[in-house]
Amino acid sequence: MYDAVYSALLANKAGSQPTCEYRVSGKHCETDLLIASVVLPEAKIGDLLAVQTTGAYNYSMASNYNRFTRPAVVLVKDGQADLIVRRETLDDLVKCDMIPDRLK
Repeated sequence: MYDAVYSALLANKAGSQPTCEYRVSGKHCETDLLIASVVLPEAKIGDLLAVQTTGAYNYSMASNYNRFTRPAVVLVKDGQADLIVRRETLDDLVKCDMIPDRLK
């Protein structure tokens, strides 16, 4: 929709040879397609897909658009990873919501 171009890597296989072409899709974009084509090492369950520069999907621009929770933020330096902002939970997201008694 905005002609933005994103790239990705498998964070836990960043040093591995890319061998497979993938399409990255999901429910967080104006369309369901985030990356039309990216070549990565073979992905397995448990691998970590990192999409490093995704505009509104990064923490600084994150919102609850479509009622999705905001992601965690992890600082990585010198091979050490530290959680610096925890992932938002559904309870966090709805904590201020109210249902009037007449609608219960």
